Amino acid sequence: LPEISIEPSLKEICFNDSVALTAQNGISGKYKWNHNGANTDDVVVIPNKVGENIYSVTGYDIHGCKNTGEVSITVNALPIVKIDGEAYVCRNENAELTASSETATSFQWIDNGTGIGNDAIFKPTISTDDSTFVVVGEDGNHCKSTAEFVVYAKEHPTLSYRTNTGKDTVCLGSPVVIYMSGADEYVWESNNSTESSYSEVINSETQFTVYGTTNGCSSDTTITISTWNLPVFGIDGDSVICLNDTAKLFTYAKDENSVLTYKWKHNGNTNETTYESPTSTKNYFATATDINNCKSEESFEVKVNPLPTDIKIEGERAVCLDSTVTLTVSGSAIDYQWGNGAVGTTIDAAIVSKDSTFYVVGTDKNGCSYKTSYKVASIEHPNLIQNAPDSVCFGSKINISIKGAAEYVWDD
Repeated sequence: LPEISIEPSLKEICFNDSVALTAQNGISGKYKWNHNGANTDDVVVIPNKVGENIYSVTGYDIHGCKNTGEVSITVNALPIVKIDGEAYVCRNENAELTASSETATSFQWIDNGTGIGNDAIFKPTISTDDSTFVVVGEDGNHCKSTAEFVVYAKEHPTLSYRTNTGKDTVCLGSPVVIYMSGADEYVWESNNSTESSYSEVINSETQFTVYGTTNGCSSDTTITISTWNLPVFGIDGDSVICLNDTAKLFTYAKDENSVLTYKWKHNGNTNETTYESPTSTKNYFATATDINNCKSEESFEVKVNPLPTDIKIEGERAVCLDSTVTLTVSGSAIDYQWGNGAVGTTIDAAIVSKDSTFYVVGTDKNGCSYKTSYKVASIEHPNLIQNAPDSVCFGSKINISIKGAAEYVWDD
């Protein structure tokens, strides 16, 4: 009988691989493969089970004698490979993928047919909406299998903000409140606050950095708050007045290019000028507002000096009509002006009417004046009536009587 044999291209293969079998020692074209009935010398088979797979062929010699040959093909199982990692990763950040297998001893990460890494752990950057990663695991029998893993990109939040004023510039020394939106959670770098809003008094240009997070993805933004200078102005006017006088006060911008509006605190007056008559020393406050609605406040003191009300006139209260009276003034004033134009502390005044009132204005060292008066009554001269004969004999005694006065003095 012919010694029919089968020559395999490989005696040991991996599952799903193919092997070529060649029948030998028979007449060419006179073979019959038992697994599929083919009459060819060569066949290619893909074993369908792991372990030993027997293939046989019947061959004939030139005498028509036949015999059967067989071959054993060992099929090794493929390694089971898997990939673990996060399926959702923030865009442009790295995913961490780990390949594992109970039987594979080496791994090769593949991108478009090109090897991109041979470690079990692979950290690709996720830049597209979804990315598929493939790893090939190989065991000690050089059998390989692949695993795939899809990573989806999560978007970073787009942060936006607004301020309580609607502007990124505020008046120097004013508070600003920043309201954030676009994320679920926030952290302010300056104080680790986790609120969605932040407030602070701005005394110079200030930058605020805030981090926003949504679904584990973070973005940051830096907000710059600038400042407007406060308006610079002054108050001027009458800083010292006397009681009952009126002080003129007015505001003015120290920068001639400034456009300011004003408001006096004590009366709400919005004019640049105000007229005031305080009864004691007093501070007056005004607020200036510029075109940016920035405000500043200044004050101005008006000192009120008292009047020299202690001045008084002394002298006779009643004198004879057409006579002269002497009046003297005294007090804290240093200058005196009498109503008749006389100056000084003493005057001699004629009494020419029934009653006479004399006025004097005293002015003290502060220039404050006070007017006082003094009334002098006039006394009428008596109207004497005599009772006596118009003529008598020489040497005769005459009797004369007088009336009309209270006291009499005879001049004989």
